[in-house]
Amino acid sequence: MTIRLTILILLTSFVTLAQNNVAIIVDKDRYTNVRQGKSTNSPIVGQIKKGEFFTFKTTTDDWFEIYKTFREDGTSENLNGFVHKSRVQPINTLPDKDKRESSIQKFSATNYNK
Repeated sequence: MTIRLTILILLTSFVTLAQNNVAIIVDKDRYTNVRQGKSTNSPIVGQIKKGEFFTFKTTTDDWFEIYKTFREDGTSENLNGFVHKSRVQPINTLPDKDKRESSIQKFSATNYNK
């Protein structure tokens, strides 16, 4: 039963990942600010800590438009704003396959542990 549930969660997670762009914070300051607009002068509407995930809409400029964060404690938050691309790493572009798979598993556990 446990194995079937795990497989179901993983399959559902991969469908979620295919439908959403997911990234992780990799900021050297251990957090990054979420801004109201696409500027460092724009008001801060929230923060995301290093290692936390968020979903974003694809952009063509230097800013990711985010709409949901997944916290390390297993909670999620609807957080709309912008994060500069220098502070994030989309998990599907992680250079190391093991890191990429580990991030997907961590995101899956965080996303479905509510």
